[in-house]
Amino acid sequence: MKLSCLKNLTCVKNISGHPCKGNLIIENNQVPLTMWSPTDILEGIIRCTKCGNEYPILGGVGIVVPLTETYIRQNYAQLCIFLDENHYPISHNMAQYFRAKKLNIPLMAQQPVGYDHPRYLSRYVATHYPNYGKFLIKHEMLAPLLEGYEKEDLYTTLVSLLTKNNIHPNKVLDMGCSVGRMSFGLANIASHVYGLDHAFPSVFTARQILSGMPSKKTTHPFFYDGLQEMMLEFDIDNLENIEFIVGDATATPLQIENFDLICIVNILDGINSPRNFLEGVLTQMANNSYLIFSSCYHWDIEGLSPKEDWIDGKEATTSSQELANLLKEYGSIIEEKDPVMWICPENARSLSIFLNHCILFQRKHSF
Repeated sequence: MKLSCLKNLTCVKNISGHPCKGNLIIENNQVPLTMWSPTDILEGIIRCTKCGNEYPILGGVGIVVPLTETYIRQNYAQLCIFLDENHYPISHNMAQYFRAKKLNIPLMAQQPVGYDHPRYLSRYVATHYPNYGKFLIKHEMLAPLLEGYEKEDLYTTLVSLLTKNNIHPNKVLDMGCSVGRMSFGLANIASHVYGLDHAFPSVFTARQILSGMPSKKTTHPFFYDGLQEMMLEFDIDNLENIEFIVGDATATPLQIENFDLICIVNILDGINSPRNFLEGVLTQMANNSYLIFSSCYHWDIEGLSPKEDWIDGKEATTSSQELANLLKEYGSIIEEKDPVMWICPENARSLSIFLNHCILFQRKHSF
């Protein structure tokens, strides 16, 4: 984690129903700080000056979530395995720190689950950095579709909405950044980009691909047929103006009001209370700041979002209509594009195609 990032982070511990928002500083007493470079932390502890809550930095990734100890305890085994496999194991001092707090007792299965599973990570890397001609079974009907999408994918389309409207923000917050493709596009038009995601492997991988920290990643395995792997290849220059943090979009350690642009792409339908989440973001956004948004509204009746919390799509009004109506209560829609394809490969014979609704919006405190 970049030292310069520290001044932008605040404590997210829930105190009486509200985040603490205290400043965070380096805590050297319990775990000696390990630097990857003079400007980048590899391992250490950061502490809130207000409430004293502590957050670890592992493998260069800061973990700043509301229930920090629960997060570490539930993911301890997976974190150890993942960091070992990537050659940045948890140090003896950090392991002792976790043992003292009894955080090294896994409460979940030892094997990674959900977005932390290697197969999920593989799919998202393939989705964010596509090279379909290399690993998908050739099909005459699909070939022109995939070739066209590789030239202008969802992420390129979203960035073009900004550039064509002459929007070049200073600070950007990419909420639910996954392995960083949208952050990468934004870093080419913005001064500073911060990516936030709850999945440690995704954040670690994004830093490797885009920042070269703590080591440069130019390949990643893709499970193209059963257990058979094929290496995805990408050659991206290291970016100095980008940073990634493990955090919760619903309780972000990066204060929304400090950003010129908020990016919410493909996470709304996976959040527990999507309407409350979006209204909370809109309320906190600075006057004249921008929101770039995209979703396929893939509401899942058995998913995280109870149907009563969906942004419509239940009765007469479509989700895209209701989303636009909600935004208009807080500002102006600059441009809307619907539908836009989003392609997610699963293996050599399977891919999902979603039709996304994309919006560029400007927040107005009074209009």
